[in-house]
Amino acid sequence: MHTPPDLSGLFKGTLTLAGWEQHTVRDNYAYNGIPIPALRQEVYKREVDGALLSTGVFYYNNTPAYVAWGFEDAALCSMHATLSPQGALVEVRVGCPEVAPILDGETVVGFVLDNKERWELKEV
Repeated sequence: MHTPPDLSGLFKGTLTLAGWEQHTVRDNYAYNGIPIPALRQEVYKREVDGALLSTGVFYYNNTPAYVAWGFEDAALCSMHATLSPQGALVEVRVGCPEVAPILDGETVVGFVLDNKERWELKEV
């Protein structure tokens, strides 16, 4: 098992995916079975220190929101970080991100990350 690296070293503080291979893209990414409109996940993979590192980059309304990563021989998303609109790592956190949809009635209008940051399509 490998310990996930601090991606700020790999990305030099900014989300740069040169040398990574894109594997999947999912629009309206779902958490706990609830799709979040305008949330897109792009998964990239790269070998680091002889092991395969998987990185999920999440965009909301085409703006960088957060990134989660982990080695494939360990728990995925061992770490995550919020991203600035320019793609800089803002705050690196241990574990998988906690994501909760924001509802307006029965309509999902955004999400909350780690009970800290909110991304919304409109005010609720």
